[in-house]
Amino acid sequence: MVSGTNDRWLTAEYALRTLYPKMEPELFWIDLFPMYKEEQPTFIYATDTSGASGDAKKKKPGLQRVGAKFPEIDMSMESVTPEAISARGFAIRLPSDLLRGPPNAIRNQYLKAYTRAGQWMAEALNTEVLATMKAGATTPTWTPTAAWSSSDATPSKDLILLKGQMHREGYPFKLNQVYVNYTNFNELEILLADKDSSGNARAIWNAIQKPNDRTLVEPYSGVPVTYLNSSGLSEGYILGIDTRNPAVEIHYYNNPEFSTQNIRVQAGQNDNGAPIFKNATNFGIGFDTYKEPDTKDLVLQFLYDFKPVVTQSYGILYDSGI
Repeated sequence: MVSGTNDRWLTAEYALRTLYPKMEPELFWIDLFPMYKEEQPTFIYATDTSGASGDAKKKKPGLQRVGAKFPEIDMSMESVTPEAISARGFAIRLPSDLLRGPPNAIRNQYLKAYTRAGQWMAEALNTEVLATMKAGATTPTWTPTAAWSSSDATPSKDLILLKGQMHREGYPFKLNQVYVNYTNFNELEILLADKDSSGNARAIWNAIQKPNDRTLVEPYSGVPVTYLNSSGLSEGYILGIDTRNPAVEIHYYNNPEFSTQNIRVQAGQNDNGAPIFKNATNFGIGFDTYKEPDTKDLVLQFLYDFKPVVTQSYGILYDSGI
């Protein structure tokens, strides 16, 4: 850790408070999946591969005899898997020449680095979550009518077919969110706009819901379609989930040497213009810094102790063809 006038800008608390607002809007999973704080880097999690109706030990209710208890039945237990959280990250070097100005100028260099780190960190976390989801997903047995770049494509029908693929006896999953590449999102918008410029379809299109600038609710299937920036979703692929029954867990570890349990972020201003802060959960993001002895460059290190796991493969659909 370096010492000097600018120490207060090089603490984990200040750095994380600055980069978090740059990350949070890009993290599509942050309000979707349960997050579990681990007290050590190792943990276990449970997976269910049979479901209620598919359980080989499923029994029908038995008659109760007078003066006796209900007959006991057995059930298949969830599989328990051990896992470990490994720290990963990157460093940003600030050349010593940039750190010779007045304090405010030096602070601006830190802020630029924290902003860039927040963008990179969000991309890294999204990519890791998506890679885990794709690897643990179920491949649907469907055939899209045509790539959405084709004039023959019928994305509404494709999404209806995809909804049917998530329905499975004994499982609660119902598709209510899909993610695509921006190119496919744009193709969907164009196809829906051109579907029928004068009839009922156009009236439905005019009434379409757009919860935010990255999402539209496809009017026939009722499924929200969202595009992800720098997401790891290639053009032509689609990822579907049930947000009401999360099939992914996020496990994280806050290393006390580099991290804080919570991140205080600004959440507006009061009537007098003073900032209002709130505590945001720190899901394993850490920060450290040191001055290189030879060059006197300042090295800022950003790391994360973070591990997503898939607990229910049938709650995620992933395939190509759109």
